[in-house]
Amino acid sequence: MVLKEESKVESTRNVNTVFVAVLLALSMNAVPLQAGRHDGDYLNKVTTKLVTPHTKWAKPYSRGKLKVLFVVPRTVAPREIVELWQRLDMDFDAVPIAHSGLFSFESDAGAAMYDLKVEGTSIEEKTQQLLTALDKRYDAFVMANASFDVLPKEAQYKILKQVSEGAGLLFTFGRLTRLQIFKKPMTEGRDEIFNGVPLAGIDFFRNPEILKNLRVKEAKELPARMVETFAFRQGRVAVLQYGQGSGTYYGGHGLTPPVPYSLHWAADYDYLLSLVAKALLWTVPSKSPRVMLTSLPEAGIHLNRAALSRENGVTVQYNEAQPLPVYVHVRIRDKVNEVEFYQVLKTSLKQGENFVRVGRPKLKAGGHFGDVIIKSSQGTEAWGSVYIEVESSLRIDQFGTQSEFCERGQVAKGNCELSVPAPTETVLEVSLTDTHDRVYLRKSIPIASGQQSASFDLPVEKALTIASRLHADLKVGAETVDSADRFLFVPRRDNSDEFRSILWGGIGCGNTGLGWLAYQQVRKAGFNAILAHPSADGVQERVFALNDFPLRSVTRIASWAALMTKGGEKITGSKTWKTAVSTTRNCSRSPASPSSTGFRQPFPTGPACTASGMRTTSTTSQDILPMDRNRFGSTSNNTTPP
Repeated sequence: MVLKEESKVESTRNVNTVFVAVLLALSMNAVPLQAGRHDGDYLNKVTTKLVTPHTKWAKPYSRGKLKVLFVVPRTVAPREIVELWQRLDMDFDAVPIAHSGLFSFESDAGAAMYDLKVEGTSIEEKTQQLLTALDKRYDAFVMANASFDVLPKEAQYKILKQVSEGAGLLFTFGRLTRLQIFKKPMTEGRDEIFNGVPLAGIDFFRNPEILKNLRVKEAKELPARMVETFAFRQGRVAVLQYGQGSGTYYGGHGLTPPVPYSLHWAADYDYLLSLVAKALLWTVPSKSPRVMLTSLPEAGIHLNRAALSRENGVTVQYNEAQPLPVYVHVRIRDKVNEVEFYQVLKTSLKQGENFVRVGRPKLKAGGHFGDVIIKSSQGTEAWGSVYIEVESSLRIDQFGTQSEFCERGQVAKGNCELSVPAPTETVLEVSLTDTHDRVYLRKSIPIASGQQSASFDLPVEKALTIASRLHADLKVGAETVDSADRFLFVPRRDNSDEFRSILWGGIGCGNTGLGWLAYQQVRKAGFNAILAHPSADGVQERVFALNDFPLRSVTRIASWAALMTKGGEKITGSKTWKTAVSTTRNCSRSPASPSSTGFRQPFPTGPACTASGMRTTSTTSQDILPMDRNRFGSTSNNTTPP
């Protein structure tokens, strides 16, 4: 009997010990403020240390700095605050949250045990961060692709109290709240917000799917669908809608739509942030400009190259009685962000309408942007842009290489087709530039009078990066009539001896321009390869290649039995073993024909793979070529000259 009682006691003690051990183990993961947590600055603070190419639209701004509080999903979206700050004169605070629809990952059972090991991520800590910020007074608040409804009730009240007293409130990506704050629409805000935003030239708003989502047929209809403006007691509320969302669990944008990276991205992104800046300024009437550009049509300007005028002008409205001495900065750049013309004019604005004459070069065919920034001694008074489409009978109709990639030691075969027979003195000037902006090949190909095509060879043995930009200028005499760009990829096959510093997984919005900027920093941090799943359309591989990253990917994992035998024979020896562990294949897609816009259309999915690239190395990975449409961008630092 005694033995039985002792056995029961021992059993109970064991159960209690196990129970306490389980509680201790759970508490280590469950307590949000445990000791030894990781530094959380990288998830909670937004820094401005990294400077990227930008146009200083209103920095400094003559009406003074804005004081702004941003609520933004963490990961990539906070970078857009810095991109806006580089272009607009403002002081800001930022509170990064888990994602668009979640304040803290403490509310996500699957992520909490990992996230709470980082300081500043719990509900209590995020609430304290936000409420501390709200002890200040702000000119405006921005819900940057972040739901207002996920904020603590006290924070919602404090924000709306300041808005009701005159502060501004801007939502991006739609009405991100169920609160009844959209009852008093205002119509006068749309013209002010979209004045000088060249919507007709931004690729994103030329996408038929986006136009369909916004329920418009052409650019001039966009303002009515893209922005909503409201009064909330003494304050103003603006809502920007882009016709496409941006998921923020792993990445995503906060202020602008997720535009895929291309040669056109740098200029287009400048104008998208110009739109955000104008919307933000509209919400703060005390910062409204006293100068307005009034002759920049949203639908753009269409000109015939043969009849281009050398002198044009802009109309400027000035509302004050005292004359205002200003400098008018005029810049024209093409779609790939190359500056073609720059001029600074000194004048004095009088009350009412002013006409400022500006020069204009004989532009090449294609798309261009005209930018006007009016500056006084206090800073920018007004800015705006217009899209200019130049038409010409002589154009580059088709341009590129037979294949979008070329192996080292081979010669890429190129071809150019013109829209009409060439006149006399026609030359096609071709160059290859690597992703570090180094030109390593130049060629001039004469095109005889009456001919309508030209072929050329491109040796690629000097290519030091995976991707190269193939550029062509069509010249008649000294004038550039048209230009075109394509990309050529030269894979690095023999890299088995290269030490790899591999990033596991890509960036959540890696195929966008922000993703491209992020991969540049990853490169500078010392990583030289990325381990990720291949994409069906080749978009992410292209972005990797444009930053000189080969994609590393395991292509086959065999069973243990398969590793030990091959064709009924036992495998022996390290070399054969490595072949069985991983088979490396070269995957290629046949390029599609260039479209009328000069950009290749998406390649078909489902790569046709051959075993010709099989090799035996100590790695279990491969270099996969990017094969979608053109993804690249200008690396020129295009800031506004003083």
